[in-house]
Amino acid sequence: MDRIFHKHVFFIDIVTIMVFALIGLWALMHHNLLSGVVGLAMIVLAALTVERAVHTVYLLTSDKRLVIDGGRLSRRIVVPLSEIREVKRVEGRLLLKPYIAVEWGDGHVVSVQPDNEDGFIREIERRMASASVADDTDADGE
Repeated sequence: MDRIFHKHVFFIDIVTIMVFALIGLWALMHHNLLSGVVGLAMIVLAALTVERAVHTVYLLTSDKRLVIDGGRLSRRIVVPLSEIREVKRVEGRLLLKPYIAVEWGDGHVVSVQPDNEDGFIREIERRMASASVADDTDADGE
């Protein structure tokens, strides 16, 4: 059975969206080409930030994969659970937000920020344990 975790939207994410939008609107109020380009760029950045905040999901599939989908405008990252070496919580400092670091393969690391951090870690560890048990029984049967 697949399990979906949504991205946790932090206060700093909302502030960032508001700052981009306000700068964009302020720049669009000036009637010259440079301000128009800057204003349009800020509005696009605000829209991209909203897109990532709303549509980012972390999917643990029944075929033992972690799929990280950052929204419609970013590429999916697919990580087989058998290749995951470490899952650890990293606390944020100053303006950095806390996240979960997932290390797999040859030193690849991706950060995830699910709403339910404890549930995400428990579920991924449970699925990794069941995947290793299934692999062990397959190796014994051969």
